[in-house]
Amino acid sequence: MENEIKKVKFTQEEKFIPLKSLLLQDNEEVKKIKSLYKKEDKYVMFLAPIELFIAYFYINQPKIKDADVISTINNIRANYDKDLSFFKIDFEREFIEVISFILQDAKKKITRHELFLVLGYILWSIDNRRWLGDPRAYLNWVANFFDLLNKNERKRFNESYDELGRNLGIDEDRIKVMKNEKHDVNFTKEDEKLSELESQKFTDPDLWEDGSFAETMSHEEMEEKMKTFHKKHDEDMNYDCKKCNKKISAHNKDWHDGMCDDCFNKTYYKE
Repeated sequence: MENEIKKVKFTQEEKFIPLKSLLLQDNEEVKKIKSLYKKEDKYVMFLAPIELFIAYFYINQPKIKDADVISTINNIRANYDKDLSFFKIDFEREFIEVISFILQDAKKKITRHELFLVLGYILWSIDNRRWLGDPRAYLNWVANFFDLLNKNERKRFNESYDELGRNLGIDEDRIKVMKNEKHDVNFTKEDEKLSELESQKFTDPDLWEDGSFAETMSHEEMEEKMKTFHKKHDEDMNYDCKKCNKKISAHNKDWHDGMCDDCFNKTYYKE
């Protein structure tokens, strides 16, 4: 992926074109894609430069928060057909400008739904770090990913994750995954399914279907649940499946909606 990531530079000659004019028509085949989970490489030419822009903007404007990224993405998705003059906030205006330039320069053309998948993937990345309780958890992560943090900032970033691992009993390899330093940790098929389902709730809101598994919770609730995230599926078997009453683990209670693997998959992953 590193070879695909290049600093985006645009000349003064390039003009803003509304996104609607640069996107292909959605079709039924494209609409079948519910998230970019495990499809990131196919869209890295869009995802990487957008996240790189976010990281650079944050380094230059360190007062922005993850919430600003969320509100900006939601506003762009709701008003992707508007001209540049519609966007009054600097971050929003520069954000949609970058998207326009990326779409103009891209060899591959994409649809509205695919662009929303890219933006939804960023929203999911932000939400994945919400439980850390840091209002800039994603921004710090993406700045570190692109190696934009200075020595002291990088030290604080690493120390915060290391402390998190010690406090919650998360092993070193998984902490490295969270920091994007390691990619070869094996997750169970059930956990991968759960990640895919979670990622889907940030796709195109117009295409969101009933019956998908999604939860919202406070920082305190999420922090408490994270204590069981890395437990095994046969560990701490002191709970009952709410569907079939089969004994389940603490992990399934907190992360599989209180169900055993079979009931969870039948309920939320019928495919």
